[in-house]
Amino acid sequence: MRKYLIILSFIVSISTILPQTAFAQKKQKGKKGKTETTVEDANKAQFLFIKGEGHFILKEYPKAIALFSEALSLSPDNEAIYYKISESYYHSGILNKAIENAQKAVSLNKTKKEYYLLLGDVYLSNMQFEESAKTYEEMLTNIKGTEEYYYELGELYNEIVKGEKSKKAIYQTNNLNSSSREKEIDKAIELNTIKSINAYTKAEKHYGAHEEITLKKQRLYLGINKIDEAIEEGNKLIKAFPDELRYKLNQGELIYSNNRHQEAIAFMKKVAEELPNDPSPLLMLSDFYNGIGDTKLADEYLEKAFDNPKMDVDSKVKMISTYLQYIDDENKKQTALKLAKRITKAHPEKAQAHSVYGDVLYLSDQKAPARDAYYKAAKIDPKKFLIWQQLVSLDAELNQNDSLVTHSNEAITYFPENPILWLYNGLGYQLTKKKTEAVKSLETGLKLSAGDAQLESQFNSQLGDAYNDIKEYAKSDNAYEKALEFDPNNVYVLNNYSYFLSLRNEKLEQAKAMSERVVRMFPDEATYLDTYAWVLYKMKDYHGAKKYLERALESSNDGTVIEHYGDVLFQLGKEKDALEYWVKAKQQGGATELIDKKINDKKLYE
Repeated sequence: MRKYLIILSFIVSISTILPQTAFAQKKQKGKKGKTETTVEDANKAQFLFIKGEGHFILKEYPKAIALFSEALSLSPDNEAIYYKISESYYHSGILNKAIENAQKAVSLNKTKKEYYLLLGDVYLSNMQFEESAKTYEEMLTNIKGTEEYYYELGELYNEIVKGEKSKKAIYQTNNLNSSSREKEIDKAIELNTIKSINAYTKAEKHYGAHEEITLKKQRLYLGINKIDEAIEEGNKLIKAFPDELRYKLNQGELIYSNNRHQEAIAFMKKVAEELPNDPSPLLMLSDFYNGIGDTKLADEYLEKAFDNPKMDVDSKVKMISTYLQYIDDENKKQTALKLAKRITKAHPEKAQAHSVYGDVLYLSDQKAPARDAYYKAAKIDPKKFLIWQQLVSLDAELNQNDSLVTHSNEAITYFPENPILWLYNGLGYQLTKKKTEAVKSLETGLKLSAGDAQLESQFNSQLGDAYNDIKEYAKSDNAYEKALEFDPNNVYVLNNYSYFLSLRNEKLEQAKAMSERVVRMFPDEATYLDTYAWVLYKMKDYHGAKKYLERALESSNDGTVIEHYGDVLFQLGKEKDALEYWVKAKQQGGATELIDKKINDKKLYE
């Protein structure tokens, strides 16, 4: 089907519009008052026309217009010249001149389709929809065999309808309160709607039943509140194409959206009976029942659709994904979990089935089962990086350190150039006390992240810890410094860097400044209070250390913090109290290797 003529959409050869006698029109009066053809002028006009056509082809429109106009002066009633002048002005964007000359061509010859089409297009470009429609109406009346243009006529009346609706919206938006004017507009909308529908109907007789035309007619009918007629158009399309399911689905949606809920449900049930192996009607019935608040039946039809073998896994995944945005709703969460589990049973060999099940489990705060679901997905389709990323991040979150090492190593075999996996791999090795392996993985990842400043900073943060673990203190300090160059307020680095410096009794003033900054940002965080207290302790500010450790103990039972408090008490001469806290630290767990010796000897060892 031809589309709407937004721009000039045809090319006419000279021979089409230029009959051999076209330039034998100029007359001169003879001695007795008769006219005679001036062959010389006709030949000259034809020469000028052909020359102008050459410039037209080269898009030299001003030159073409000048030559065509000169030819017209020699052959003033020649419609072919008017046509070409109009076409030249049209392409030059001088629409008023284009209209004037196209009108003249049509008036001189009402049997040339090309003249009408040009005039209609020029009117259209000038936003004169009504004049364009009249031009098409005249062409369709005068010239047989132009029925294909009823579609364009329908489009033109449709544009007029849109324009009238815009006028009405302006009146309403600006509170102009002119009921008589609004009635006029409503009348124009209805009149042009009917004209558009009639034109589309005639186009259907030419093209046959067509979805695009039917949808346009339905929208037009709905615009003037003729719902029965809109539904009947859908019925005609279904009758013409009885095996096309989407026409039936569209019809059900149309009926439902116009508040005929039970009628739509009855219609779609009939479709479901006709097509028992197709899930689409079942899904639509589920939507309909949801819409009227019957969630029980909605879920029943949804489950029937999910059990249907013809519903592909991607469609099921997409359906579940719509539930994820409402996961805080307990009912929707339970439905999503139920459906996701059904997918894994129906499609156990599909990675996306296990992956979406993992998503639902994760968002339902079932992280361990989610991790297992992601691993199944990764084993089925190991080329999906995002699944591996979800998997290893959950390993880390669940403190499954051995699994973190195993899974990140496995993922790296498929994505050896991805630095994120090396970061998780290095972290896993750190947490499992495999210090050398941790350094190697983190160094590899750092090289791969070159150019990504943020990622490089993350690697340097971890490498600061890793180098410290193997007593490569210069490298550790350098890594921390690089991380802080990117983010001077990196709390993780500021805390660890200052703590390790304090343990080494090095750069204590710098350690104090960094730790103090962290405590200002997080004044109630026990870990940071403990670090700051320990820096003060190393600087022999035992009273200051005691103060901050007491604040830390208000929210922490960590063995390290308790042991540190015992050490401070010992330095302050409270040996009995110190012993009491060392014993508590041992019972709590997390104390240093020296804790037993401190308790047994009742002395401080560092």
